[in-house]
Amino acid sequence: MAILILRPNGDNSAGCNQQRSSGSYNYACVDEAVYDNTDYNCVSTTISPRRDHYDLPNHSSESGIINKVTVKATAAYTPPGSGSGSGTLTLSVRVNSTDYDDSGHSLSASQVEYSHDWPVNPATGNAWTWAEIDALIPGDNLEASGYYQYYDEKNNVVTVYTYSYDYQFYVEVDFTPSSNVNIDAPCAASSSQAFAPSITVEVSASCAASSSQAYAPLVGQGIAVSPPVATSSSQSYAPVISFGCVISVPTALSVSQAYPVLAGPVTSVDILSLCAISTSQAYKVSTTVLFHVILEGSYEVESQEINRAFVVGQDATTGFDVSGSVISQGEVDLVGERLEVQHDTSIGSAAVAASVAAAVLAHARLEGKKAAITISPHCGLELWDVVNIVDDGCNQLSNYRVTGYIFEYDLKNASYQHQIDLMAP
Repeated sequence: MAILILRPNGDNSAGCNQQRSSGSYNYACVDEAVYDNTDYNCVSTTISPRRDHYDLPNHSSESGIINKVTVKATAAYTPPGSGSGSGTLTLSVRVNSTDYDDSGHSLSASQVEYSHDWPVNPATGNAWTWAEIDALIPGDNLEASGYYQYYDEKNNVVTVYTYSYDYQFYVEVDFTPSSNVNIDAPCAASSSQAFAPSITVEVSASCAASSSQAYAPLVGQGIAVSPPVATSSSQSYAPVISFGCVISVPTALSVSQAYPVLAGPVTSVDILSLCAISTSQAYKVSTTVLFHVILEGSYEVESQEINRAFVVGQDATTGFDVSGSVISQGEVDLVGERLEVQHDTSIGSAAVAASVAAAVLAHARLEGKKAAITISPHCGLELWDVVNIVDDGCNQLSNYRVTGYIFEYDLKNASYQHQIDLMAP
């Protein structure tokens, strides 16, 4: 579990009616992360009770199941001299223009933190959603009662009232985060093997269970999957379960048997193992094709790397120049020759010069061929894989090795995506 703390960042238009010790806004008197009692909101007997409502910032990247919402406040009251008095703090959440109060807390003269939990949305009776957290308006109601009167030196009646104070206020959201995992299915599956990962992101797996069998399931949010086992050597299948849907695409082997397949948004589905599958079975499927396309791409260096290296040395005996050259003919045919010439008198033969030229060209390719691309989730991609990139913009086709990747959720566009860092293989 995890805790998200939300502190007031504004006075809500529903009203802030308590007296503040300073400043222009009530929330600023109770929003501190480190507790202090130098500023506060309060009420006295003469203006009791009074309620405050506060704005909160929206959550950011948090996701998962919300277990409860807790409103907390540190409060106290001051008794009226030698007279009697009391104070009360009521914590609340406002949902759809309605305040939902707890049963209230009797204050003491000591500054104490009080809290109340709302495990579900009191307006709906259902578990909280993140949209409801963003719309939440918490608050509190302060009450004070009692007073003490005495005569001053001029025989005037002096009245001392009870005051109730709120020193600090915030909201805690207790939630179970969504898992971000990458699961590979076991390979060389036998009749005794099965797996059922329950996961919350797209993952991929690939293996060959028999001489001609292979499967590569893509598993979506909240879906538990067990692959078929004990298949015959003549069968192959490639089930696909995309994000938020269950889609199975096995190969049709005959027409004597069919299995219906779920397709569409789901939250939790368990696909049971299909055992002892023979060549007489087939499947009736409903499919959704998931294409992986490059969303964005950029080269870290704009200039093209060299495709020919020419190294010139000097024969130590005769003093004549010696040279060696290495060329990448395919790139020269495509974009023309980009030559780099280096002179080094310590190179004493043409063979050494050619070897150095090859090293120069290889180094240039490693340093120059770099890129970063953003794609929709590619579940089979792994670190150090070699990928082939076709760049129609500059008519180039190149191989790159994956040196890093980031899997993230784009909140603005409501989509998952991979950022892939590439370099020359």
